[in-house]
Amino acid sequence: MKKLSFVLLSFAFSFHSIAQIPFSDLVLGLQFGGNFNDISATQAVISENTASLSTDRNGIENNAATFNENQKINFEFINNASLLAGAENAQITLSCRVQLDSAWLNNLALNTDINLVNNGKNYLRISKGNLNNVLVLKSGVFNNNANSGTNGFLETSVILRNTANGNLPDWNAGAADWNTFTLSYDGNFGEPVIGLFVNGIAKASNVGTYLTTNLNYNVTLEKFEIGSSNFLNQGFKGKIDDIYLYNRSITLGEILTLDTVNASTGVNEIKSAEVVKLFPNPAREILQISADKNLGEIEIYGCAGNLIFKQIVNTPQLSFNLSAYPNGIYFVKVGARYYKAVKF
Repeated sequence: MKKLSFVLLSFAFSFHSIAQIPFSDLVLGLQFGGNFNDISATQAVISENTASLSTDRNGIENNAATFNENQKINFEFINNASLLAGAENAQITLSCRVQLDSAWLNNLALNTDINLVNNGKNYLRISKGNLNNVLVLKSGVFNNNANSGTNGFLETSVILRNTANGNLPDWNAGAADWNTFTLSYDGNFGEPVIGLFVNGIAKASNVGTYLTTNLNYNVTLEKFEIGSSNFLNQGFKGKIDDIYLYNRSITLGEILTLDTVNASTGVNEIKSAEVVKLFPNPAREILQISADKNLGEIEIYGCAGNLIFKQIVNTPQLSFNLSAYPNGIYFVKVGARYYKAVKF
């Protein structure tokens, strides 16, 4: 119990008071803001996409991905090396927001595992066990055990729904509800540890000695898969949004942020303009910020990292006067993306 308590507390190292997703070590970010673009610095390239866009949890059109049972989104590792998270530093976080199709779920065969998101070596799955009224969320990590030459496997799970005993208080069982699932893996404890979070709450943890620390990917056979998976026979039906992959085990505060950011105000402020230009750049006085549509929420950070401007802009262009500010590097945040500007 002491070890388990330490493991769960280790995820709570710090809490971020600013409600925005963490960008440090983010290697894939899919917010489906009218497109399937990766908002991270990776700019990952999709190799296969049969999903379509639909309404998100706030009722905003084209802001979430929807899947029928055989539909999927895939990223091949061979074209997206940054997605091999955990291969070097033995840490990884995988998170997604999910809305299940209730009719499909009720008709799902018993003893069935359904892929939500997997990154070759790690996964988030929905499982219907041998009882029709029990629904389980699983998170796990596969790896090659260098010592034994066999496949190592570390998994943890939590009951999401048990209609015989009532729903868990942090699980929204209704078909119209969304829930955030997060896997966090850290191989740097001496013994690898995996944590599972539901709506930002730590629900389960597992410690194992049978995994090597770093994750050993098979670049040829494995890929980042959303929805239907080649590894599992049955495909997912429902909606998935806000998929994030980190090359580290993020903190509990950051995990909470993934669940709560803009939950009440709507993600249209995050998913603002898709094409943003800053000019002139470098700028001496006036910095022009131009986009393909209304800019939405803009934040500008000064040379010291301080917020100097924040406003919701309902036009495609903004002129910002830098003349009163010192020379240096500035960051302009439009929606979820950051852009660098230089004043000289």
